[in-house]
Amino acid sequence: TFQRMLSEEETQGLLLLNGKLTGGQVVVSDPECGEVSISIEDSSSALRFTGTAENPRFEISLQIEGEIGAISGGQKHLASDVFPRLEQAFSERISACVEAYLSATVYESGCDTAEFSGAVLRDAPDVWHLVSENRAEFLKRAVFDLHIEARIARVEEEDTPYF
Repeated sequence: TFQRMLSEEETQGLLLLNGKLTGGQVVVSDPECGEVSISIEDSSSALRFTGTAENPRFEISLQIEGEIGAISGGQKHLASDVFPRLEQAFSERISACVEAYLSATVYESGCDTAEFSGAVLRDAPDVWHLVSENRAEFLKRAVFDLHIEARIARVEEEDTPYF
């Protein structure tokens, strides 16, 4: 049984897994821009069980969209080659949130607030019947394959400053 409140990072991970993170911010670092705050605009998720009773495995696909909220380096314009780096850093930050949630809840206590059991029941009912009585231990052994598509909105015209 999970016995504490989730941290902000863990809460973001849970909301991402449920496709319900539609606000908030994350901060990423970039060698050229410094610290960049990204406002989260929307997210969606898809969860599939791809394992067996002996080797539980889930495939998680996340799509997240954001826009730049602030840049510590003082830039008002960003070159187009900066965006792939920022999106990669955004993706890595989102991955860290999901990993924090999985570590604190699933791996530590077998907690299932992200509906992993529902995915097993939907995708492999025969496996569900074998593991449903001991699902906490089943989840603690699970492997999660995380695929993230992170997009940052671009300003339409190059002459329009971000701030």
